[in-house]
Amino acid sequence: MATTEYSNARENLREDKAGLFAFENNRLVRSDELIRNWPSVNDTIYKECHDFADQFVSAANTKAQRWVKDPMARKEVYPGTWRLVLNAYNPNRYGKTTGLVQILRKGFATTLEWDEAIMAKGDDLQESERYVHIAFPNCNPAAVASIIAELSTHTTTGFTLEGKERTGTWEWVHIRPDRLDDGSVTINVLAAQPQFTLTTYENYGSPDQRLVTYLNNVPKRLAQSVSDGWRTTGDSGTASYSTDQGVVDMVFRSNDAEALTILNVKTADGCQIEEYTSFYYNLTLAEARAFDIGSAPQGWFYSAPQIRYSGDGKYTAVIVKEHAIAVEKDAVTVADNPNDSETLKVYENQTNIPAVTSTQGILNGMQIQLNRFCLWAVRVVKKTSKPWTLTYTVMDQDGNNIVHTIKGNQTSVSIPSGTASTGVGSSSPERNQDGTYNYHYWVFPREITFAATTFYEGHYSHDWRRQWSYYPNKRYRDVLYRVWTTHTIKAQEYSTRKAAYEAAGSVTFAGGQKVLSLAPNRFIGFYMDGISTSKDLVETTDWVDVEEES
Repeated sequence: MATTEYSNARENLREDKAGLFAFENNRLVRSDELIRNWPSVNDTIYKECHDFADQFVSAANTKAQRWVKDPMARKEVYPGTWRLVLNAYNPNRYGKTTGLVQILRKGFATTLEWDEAIMAKGDDLQESERYVHIAFPNCNPAAVASIIAELSTHTTTGFTLEGKERTGTWEWVHIRPDRLDDGSVTINVLAAQPQFTLTTYENYGSPDQRLVTYLNNVPKRLAQSVSDGWRTTGDSGTASYSTDQGVVDMVFRSNDAEALTILNVKTADGCQIEEYTSFYYNLTLAEARAFDIGSAPQGWFYSAPQIRYSGDGKYTAVIVKEHAIAVEKDAVTVADNPNDSETLKVYENQTNIPAVTSTQGILNGMQIQLNRFCLWAVRVVKKTSKPWTLTYTVMDQDGNNIVHTIKGNQTSVSIPSGTASTGVGSSSPERNQDGTYNYHYWVFPREITFAATTFYEGHYSHDWRRQWSYYPNKRYRDVLYRVWTTHTIKAQEYSTRKAAYEAAGSVTFAGGQKVLSLAPNRFIGFYMDGISTSKDLVETTDWVDVEEES
């Protein structure tokens, strides 16, 4: 009967026409149970109303489903979602006409409820093979796994379906949950009697263990539905059809191995890093996509998982984990020269940065890098200065020897004091980065004799003289000479305390010495060493012949 022809059912199974038989809490199923009826359903329209109620439950539903929301009884609303347990027609109960009786239970099923099970599509298969397709409707999606677990023994010894008892041993050919648009789940079970499946294994106990199931004598009209029921990612199947018997022999292979893990196999070992590899076999596609390597603690590095398809719808994930080993290498000399030397000390995979202390003459430099293990890689360069001394003598223009001393990388500045015969001069010391000092001083004799120099040409005069010539004849001429008087000056340095000579002022010394200037700790005395004269020809007259006197 087409859905559009349920006119009598839609009129008579209206919610406001439902009567109330009982409302109670069924302790066996731990659920509220509502029993209601429609007395107006009689023998004439019973079949139509019963079919309609099995598909739609109530006239309030516009599409086929096995539940109703906010049902009514005696015009009272019972809030919530109520699932169908049973529709029955009892034309005369206790002397009264009860019409169509309906049992509802509140909410979706969370356990296996055989009194709610139905024969799907009315399929009761041929007696020779005794197949039956059972449906458990209105299951709570969150409870599907636990409901299926109640059927996981693969067989059962008798059951009652829609009031009909089926005895003997029944084999569950397949169990498949189907999620409906209303959010509920229908669990479909294909059962067979006698047991016609034969199960064997390939590669039993290994990561690629396969379950091989032989289904013999499957009726032709059910072969496709049986094959569809085995259609699971990774499974494969073959079938052969016998035209004489009208049955199909089917073979299905599926990866039946449990998820296998092999953890922390040491696959590499070195002085700084050790490597461990873990293998995860028989992952589903969803598990492979959601695979999480976790968070690596400090000192570890987890590589991205390598996920490979291993066949039969299964995947293998491989994870490589590296563990860093703390290393401290002895210092080695990397540079050496007369001024200093350098050593390098290497620290790898350190939790903390090593402490270094610089002292006078030792300068530590540090290169720090955070590596991929969240540990520190440290290079410590230690530069140790070497004390050195350079001494050289310089002769000044007057022939006096000045002894210079340059000292480098010294822990302190030590300039010698002057003596009675020597004086000392110095430049400002220089402090190096490592706390040592460079400084320069020189030692000179307290009396320094300067070479004689022409300091001042005192004066000149003109002198006319007559120059005579007697060859080839006697004659004369007048000659003008410029006469120079030259004073030769020597300077001599005396070292003594400045205050004494400042008090003395301009002092005249024996031998004609005269103090001319004062310096911070000395004065210069100059004295004349000698006087000399010279003359230059300035002008001459012409020669004049002299007549001999007779």
